[in-house]
Amino acid sequence: MSYTQIASLVSSRVFKIIYKWWIIMVAVKFLKSAVIAAVFAGLVSVANAGSVSYTGTVADGQPDFTTPVLSNVPQKFDASLGTLDSVVVTYSGRGTASYNVTNNGVSAMNVNYNGQISATLISSDSALTALLATDSVIVDFGTGVGVPNRVSIAGGATTTFGTYDLSTGNTISKTYTGSSDKSLFIGTGSLGLSGSAEQSDTVTTSGDYTGIKTSNFGMDVTVTYNYTVAPVPEPSSLALVGLGIAGVVVARRRRRA
Repeated sequence: MSYTQIASLVSSRVFKIIYKWWIIMVAVKFLKSAVIAAVFAGLVSVANAGSVSYTGTVADGQPDFTTPVLSNVPQKFDASLGTLDSVVVTYSGRGTASYNVTNNGVSAMNVNYNGQISATLISSDSALTALLATDSVIVDFGTGVGVPNRVSIAGGATTTFGTYDLSTGNTISKTYTGSSDKSLFIGTGSLGLSGSAEQSDTVTTSGDYTGIKTSNFGMDVTVTYNYTVAPVPEPSSLALVGLGIAGVVVARRRRRA
């Protein structure tokens, strides 16, 4: 073999070695970049929004009440679910109310009547009660509802004021976003909610009368927690990280070989 042929063969082998080395270096650099990108994507996961609701009820058929226990009392927010963004409390009173006035005298008498139904949420936590009590479902009745609020009742006769409906258009929905307000809803166990509903009646007359009120109340309460779910690495990102690491290991082994 001539010197020229030997030199050409050596140059060819050196070129191949250098070329293979360059390919390996490029592959390793690319895979390292892919691993870094995958790790970053896995750590910076997109946060998801979550929502959970609890509903409690005071059964129908209640007269005036102050502390009836709700069935299925709404629970506090479990902080392990994520970060609480807002709390929406919705409640409505249900039922009817009426008031009977009987003239105990023998002569007709004029009667002025006004009534009101109110429904309010309360809690075993005084701070939460103070927060919720700022809003109440209130229905005023008298003129234009049932019979006029000023009537003449004959001797021995009875007039009924009502029946007044608490169920239509009397819903309160309140959203709490302040940190101090939201903190009252976070924890374990129930919110200790109950309700308060009351019929108030005012009768003005110069005669002798007997007044009897009849009420039939109930209440619905829904507490909704809107929160940001605690972020977790996505499976696809974890798989990409593993693939990138494996590629780097293989490339390094080939380089050593």
